[in-house]
Amino acid sequence: DKLLLKIFELLSIYIKKNNFITLKYKNLTFDFLNISSITNFRSNTFFLKEPETLNFIDKFKKKKVFWDIGANVGLYSIFAAKLKKCKVYSFEPSVFNLEVLTRNINKNKTQDRIIIIPICLSEKISQGFFNIPSEIYGSALSTFKKEKKIDKFFSYKSFSVNADYLIDNKFVEKPDYLKLDVDGNELEILIGFKKNISLVKNIILEMDYRNVKKIKKIKNFLKKNNFILESKDQSEMIKNSKFKKVFNEIWINKKLS
Repeated sequence: DKLLLKIFELLSIYIKKNNFITLKYKNLTFDFLNISSITNFRSNTFFLKEPETLNFIDKFKKKKVFWDIGANVGLYSIFAAKLKKCKVYSFEPSVFNLEVLTRNINKNKTQDRIIIIPICLSEKISQGFFNIPSEIYGSALSTFKKEKKIDKFFSYKSFSVNADYLIDNKFVEKPDYLKLDVDGNELEILIGFKKNISLVKNIILEMDYRNVKKIKKIKNFLKKNNFILESKDQSEMIKNSKFKKVFNEIWINKKLS
């Protein structure tokens, strides 16, 4: 048993230090850890799955502040940090994704530009359960709820904070740009942002049109805070998948445009 554990330990260290996929964009290289079927998929579809997100970031002014809420393993955080020299706040609570996120940041030498916030954002400061449907590195669809989900989920108790609390207490800088990809908690996060949302220039958020009531509430919140819809897009890959009712929408603050 000890020998098997030692072999596993050495193999794991070797893979995590050496098994990276290298991508190129505008004379820059981006190295992403390939440690699971999902991280492999994310790297290999980086330019195909959400080109609208890449275009969103590519239009940033340099050295601005970017909040990547639902950073996962950090592909977009690192893209913004290297391409636009942004100061990035990467919000990612999943214990499985955090290790890959930190390794990707170190491999790309972006430690000075990316700050990890490993807790959930929500409407208010509260305790709850972070429920993860898969223990595979790079997985998504996790949720923060008051209740523990059924046993097929990996779940642990944690706490959430709201964006206004972090900004008002100067723990973080207010974002110029915001990406919101949190698989269902978008409205709660936006409500927790209501005092400072007017400071944000542009927002890209994932909108799941299978939940019409929540979509309507999100749009009403954004319109009430002087945002207008600039675009609603999905890639060919998403159109032909089970997520065909999920779109990335870009909203522009008309007072800051």
